[in-house]
Amino acid sequence: MATVYPNEGTVVPAPNEAERSRRTKVRGRPCKSEGTAVPAPNEAERSRRTEVRGRPCKSEGTAVPAPNEAERSRRTEVRGRPCKSEGTAVPAQNEAERSRRTKVRWRPCKRRQVMKSLDEKPGKRTVLLTVVLLFLLCPIPTFAQEIGRIEYLDGIVDIHRGGEIVELFPSDIGFPLEALDTIQTGPDGQVEFSLSTLKRRGTSVRVGNNTTFLVETSLEAGGAKTRIEVFTGSLSLKVARLTGRESLSVTTESAVMGVRGTEFEVITAPDGGVLVLCEDGSVSCKDQNQREIIASPGTGVEKVPGTSISSVDVEPEDFENFKRQWRETRMEIFRSGAPVFFRAYIQQFRRVEPRFSEAYAELSVFDSRLKEYARRSSEGSSSIGSGELYRFRAEISPALARMRSIIPLYRQTFFRLSELLRYYQESGIARDEIIDGTRVSDFFRNFQRRLRQDRERIARVEHWFKLYRGLGGEGRESLMDEFFGPGEGSLLDEF
Repeated sequence: MATVYPNEGTVVPAPNEAERSRRTKVRGRPCKSEGTAVPAPNEAERSRRTEVRGRPCKSEGTAVPAPNEAERSRRTEVRGRPCKSEGTAVPAQNEAERSRRTKVRWRPCKRRQVMKSLDEKPGKRTVLLTVVLLFLLCPIPTFAQEIGRIEYLDGIVDIHRGGEIVELFPSDIGFPLEALDTIQTGPDGQVEFSLSTLKRRGTSVRVGNNTTFLVETSLEAGGAKTRIEVFTGSLSLKVARLTGRESLSVTTESAVMGVRGTEFEVITAPDGGVLVLCEDGSVSCKDQNQREIIASPGTGVEKVPGTSISSVDVEPEDFENFKRQWRETRMEIFRSGAPVFFRAYIQQFRRVEPRFSEAYAELSVFDSRLKEYARRSSEGSSSIGSGELYRFRAEISPALARMRSIIPLYRQTFFRLSELLRYYQESGIARDEIIDGTRVSDFFRNFQRRLRQDRERIARVEHWFKLYRGLGGEGRESLMDEFFGPGEGSLLDEF
């Protein structure tokens, strides 16, 4: 049995038994579309899935009414595009759009065009094998350093890749992650991915809905230094035992978590609060004042605005109830103090946005030359002279330094305001509040209008830093401290 994709007209053969087994292992379940009988979920499972999705699933035997016009408009705004399944005609991709997506993903979608070509002309298989062997012998560009792979995803999930915002779909399981990738999940989005080190692949990360984070790995002699920065939402990590030279840390606006090998969860709240719960092993948690508390089974760690980091007693079997109560408490505090939170982040955004725009304009001048040097550098050391590369690095360094000084704070403030925008739209709280002569409603209206554009600017900056890293050769410096620097401090003391 084969699958036909009508928008591209390409036939993809059905997977064999070994491939079905591999996909079942990755998903944790067999796939009905691959010819495997999947029993219908019972009532308890339907209820659990409905709670996770926030809606019932039509495929599970539950009638789901078609969304009304307001719901279609909301989904289109979240996705940045209309959805064909909701009754909106979406034109088939033209050749230019297919080419753009292939360039961003660094691969054609589902290898459809390749499979079609091979089916039509079997003689091309020998040529393809030769090309693949030549590709494996070629040096891989250093700026495309793979640090993990997506193992599962559902709902709205997108990633910053190639200076653009690329939406991912369930068919993108196996999509490679690169250093300095930013991933964002929507209201119904979930994603799981594995992280690789020099030694092994043994760390898995499960991401909840409405979460935005950045992941970075710096390869060093004998090990890897990995850091995940969480801007909004929650992450659950299962960390394999690391070697002496390997490290993994998770940072938020107000705390840093360091681990060696454990299972734990990091949850953030819209008011800037952070909760760390550990199911196995231990996690070192530090606040901005370097005060340290160890999270372990039975002892969680909490950091909320206006207080020092502290421990909380909670047993693993009570985690779910405790997390629900903690979120409800933080949301209640956020609603009661919304004008204060809005004022702090809006004022900070107004301070840092002009500096970011100036640094962005200065760095964007080097866009075409940076891409050209990165392309030539990936072709081999003989394609670009060391003197020429040295002069270019010296020329671009002031612009990079200026961007490094502002991007951590700007990015944290931007994504926090994106989260506050969502809560504002849901409740309309503090709509008439006046902040520095501007109504909150007017600020969020302008912020939403530029939301996509500003995210794309952040994606381009991350891409430029990837390209610059690729020009450093074996002696390239780490971008870890550049991208995760302390910035200009937290807003916590102002609350």
